[in-house]
Parts: sequence; C-alpha cells; structure tokens
Amino acid sequence: MKGKAIVLLLVVACAVLLGVPRYGYRVDKAQLTEAMALTFQFKPALSQHFTAHGSFLGVKHESLPGTREGEYVGAIAFSSTRGDNITVTASFRETALFGQFSGKSFSIATLDGGRTWKCIMPVIHVGFFTPTSDLLQTLKPCN
Repeated sequence: MKGKAIVLLLVVACAVLLGVPRYGYRVDKAQLTEAMALTFQFKPALSQHFTAHGSFLGVKHESLPGTREGEYVGAIAFSSTRGDNITVTASFRETALFGQFSGKSFSIATLDGGRTWKCIMPVIHVGFFTPTSDLLQTLKPCN
C-alpha cells in the first residue's frame, strides 16, 4: 500500500513540475500577443499621417484611434526623434507570479516613414521547457 502511495505522489509531483513551466510559457505568449496587437493597431494611422504630412513630428498621439492598455499592458507611448521615424512602446504591468515580460516593454519602430517596421523585444530567459520556436512564431509578423 505504501509503495502505491509513493508512486502516486511521484506521478503528481512530475505533473506539477511539468505543468508550471508550461503555464508560465502560456502567460508569456499571451503577454507578447497583447503587446503586439496594441502596438500594431497604430501602424495604419501613423503611416497615413506620414503620407499626408511627410513627417511623424506633430502627430497628435492622443487623437489616434485605438486601445491604450490591456490586461498585461499598462500603457502605450509614442516617441519620435526625427520626422521619418517613430517608436510605439507597450509597457507591461508588473505581475506577481508568472510572465517574463513583467515590468518590461515591447516596441515597434520605423525609420522610413512607416514602410517597414521592426519589433524590439525585451530579453527573456529561455529555459528547458520554453518552446522558443513557438514564441518566435508569435513574432513572425515582425519580420
């Protein structure tokens, strides 16, 4: 009887040890997906503004249509240092337990008036249980 209990306890412990990292990965993917959606929504309006005015300088960010926060993203910010470039940054909220993006940011940037965009992702820890190919697949629209 004791042998069966020990085996059952080992099976439960293995299930928990394999499940927790997988849950953390799912939170990471949800956070990244939300940040991408919130930043990407501004690309068409910004590109139209550049086409109409020849510059990102003077764009009224607060008048751009779109959502500025989500479950994981606390704020969206815009910055432009020259007329032909702009960066849209999603700042992640601090989360208590899971998620490698907690307190970090994800950005998209253009240096050519909105013709091409690059993603700027925070450095995250890739562990044994993190399926990096799947996270990279989430980033495919950035390439």
